[in-house]
Amino acid sequence: MENKMEPKEQLEAQLKWKQWVREHVGNVTTAMVNAGLDKDTASRLLKDVVTYDSFENEKPRLDISKNFIKLKDGEVRIVSKINKPFICYLEDVLTTRQCDELIKISASKVQQSKVFNQQGEPDVS
Repeated sequence: MENKMEPKEQLEAQLKWKQWVREHVGNVTTAMVNAGLDKDTASRLLKDVVTYDSFENEKPRLDISKNFIKLKDGEVRIVSKINKPFICYLEDVLTTRQCDELIKISASKVQQSKVFNQQGEPDVS
């Protein structure tokens, strides 16, 4: 199902959802427990829903325990990383030829991004 909402509408819906969960946390927790979750897990999941802000709490999807990522045809070096928010600088992920091809096939699709603040208003600062 494709989301047809504008970014401002998406943000407003997300904020309304978080507020609704805050207001009904007891009922939602009870429903989750009745569905088979233990109370601690239900409470933790709900806390994650109402406190999750953008990428602040995102967990890395990479094994960053070493200074490289092993691929089937080689390795990609991890140059640096920051844990909160999680940012990982990788070196030589694509060859120059691959980059050129990616730029070529996507050039017609590039457009300026729309940026909104937390109130859902356009923000270009």
